[in-house]
Amino acid sequence: MEPEDVLLLAQHQDDQAETFLLQLFRGAGPRGLSAMPLRTSFQEGHLLRPFLGVSREDIVKVGSALGIPWIEDLSNQDTRYDRNLIRRDILPLIQQRWPAVGSVIARSAQHMAETEQLLDEAIEDHYPWILDDRSLQVERLKRLAPTLQRAIVRRWIRSQGFRLPSTKMVERICSEGLYAAPDRNPDIVWPEGRIRRYRGQLFLHPVHPAIPTMSPPPIPSTSRLIPLEKNGCLVLTETYGEGIALSDWNTHTVNVHYRRGGEKIKLKGRQGHQELRKLFQEEGVPPWERNTIPLIFLNDKLAAVGDLWMDESFSAESKSSIGIKIEHRKP
Repeated sequence: MEPEDVLLLAQHQDDQAETFLLQLFRGAGPRGLSAMPLRTSFQEGHLLRPFLGVSREDIVKVGSALGIPWIEDLSNQDTRYDRNLIRRDILPLIQQRWPAVGSVIARSAQHMAETEQLLDEAIEDHYPWILDDRSLQVERLKRLAPTLQRAIVRRWIRSQGFRLPSTKMVERICSEGLYAAPDRNPDIVWPEGRIRRYRGQLFLHPVHPAIPTMSPPPIPSTSRLIPLEKNGCLVLTETYGEGIALSDWNTHTVNVHYRRGGEKIKLKGRQGHQELRKLFQEEGVPPWERNTIPLIFLNDKLAAVGDLWMDESFSAESKSSIGIKIEHRKP
């Protein structure tokens, strides 16, 4: 799809009614009951459904009158699928009593879409104030009404690419995540994601398997992309005056592994070696992330902690010296 391209879909008024009923039976809110929008953005272009106001019966009549053939998918007869059951059995029964139900449902879906738009505008007034990078500020969120709390939590989860959990799970996120005692760190898990609280913020991340603790083999000095099993990768770039000195990188054996406890690093401008445990606390790195941060060793000496800190003994010394800059890209 290029800019200003338009993709047309043939979904019609009966499809809209089926979608509305499916969402209704699933207990959806205004977003789900809005069913299918007439127009939405799609990649670089637009997606349009011009037949949403036209019934299937009228489309069939016109197609038959013009002699336009079509292919009937045999799976449409299988009522084991919810949509087929609604199409073949439930909707015709409703239409016997209320013949105009298709247009009525379409109108209700439009009302729900307008309600959702109003809710989005209310959320937008508060969302930037509550969002901190990719986490939510608990105390600020607690100042809002429960309805807005739940709406903002849903917006936040969707914005990070996660499927929404059930209504009960959203309520649990708001009750435990916001109102658990200060000395507790709630951990709320559903199949698609996990929410934890730390230092007054809610964090959302996938339900990852445990990060492997075994060390991979030494890294060739020419590598500029280091895959990390189940933990993304390290991207290395050469730059002037930053990162690990290229001369050290090329002449030392490079290994990557994770925390084993007791690691220390010498930071520029600070006296003595610093324990990683204390540095993580100072930086506010959540406890569950600390064991996922890759440690880069040169000749068995800790040279860098992901893209957070670097030992001064390996740093590029001047603006004219070439260094290796490290970026940890998470999965």
